[in-house]
Amino acid sequence: CALLSAPLATVRVRAEADATSPGAPPRPLLARAEDEVAALYQRRISHYRRAHARVDTEDRAPAAVADVVCAVLAAVADLEPALLPQTAALALDERSYRIVVADGALAQLGAIARGALPARCTRVAVVADGAIASSHGATAAGLDVVTLAVPPGETSKSFAGYQELCDRLVAAGLDRRSVVVAIGGGVIGDLAGFAAATLYRGIPCLQVPTTLLAMVDSAIGGKTGINLGAGKNLVGAFWQPRAVVCDPLLLATLPARERQAAFGELVKYGLLDGAALLAAIEALAPWAAAGDGAPVPPALT
Repeated sequence: CALLSAPLATVRVRAEADATSPGAPPRPLLARAEDEVAALYQRRISHYRRAHARVDTEDRAPAAVADVVCAVLAAVADLEPALLPQTAALALDERSYRIVVADGALAQLGAIARGALPARCTRVAVVADGAIASSHGATAAGLDVVTLAVPPGETSKSFAGYQELCDRLVAAGLDRRSVVVAIGGGVIGDLAGFAAATLYRGIPCLQVPTTLLAMVDSAIGGKTGINLGAGKNLVGAFWQPRAVVCDPLLLATLPARERQAAFGELVKYGLLDGAALLAAIEALAPWAAAGDGAPVPPALT
């Protein structure tokens, strides 16, 4: 399902206009005081956000809203029914894409990627953290895959690392019909995503984050980039992926320190979103505080 959203002020204007139409049903909630309506809106918004996608209707004509809804449906149309409850869609018009969060999703990467990519894309370069370069499932669904391991760490996110990766991608036979799949933490996602954004003036990219911070932040929204001596991420581009695939089971090997640092980011989202999400995140605090090798709680998904 898709949530058609708008600021509360716009919702009130639209509802009041509808109420004056001949034969319109009564709208008793609108008769409440303005602060009561605002409080009701805030209580409901966290439930509304559980929809698969949020489509902003502000300043959009009904036909344009319908176009975005159709794009969202297309972004998830080929997924197996079992994955739909664990999938969200980011509504960005024709650039809308799926975000799958499911245990074992890495093993289904080939099928998920095939559905998210144009039929012409068959050559795939998996750019992966060296520690997991051989554990992905992208070889399914008729994709011709080459795997390029990249050393983890910020030193790879440099002009030298970027040039080396681009040279390797070209040497591996990638062309304008190819795709880059980034499997790793934020460094791999930023570097491989930036290479995809700029190689041949832009080729498709999929993000497969393997750290908690990348899953909840850096892999979503198209942020890519490399570092300069003057600071981090000073050169980059916004290049939306065709899909984001998160497998929470990968976090079982995440060092406790990285898990705890990323958990702070989750708490920030809870504070921004509201009491319901914050309570769900606080319930995961024992896992966040545990040592290395703590099993991933199902509630994290």
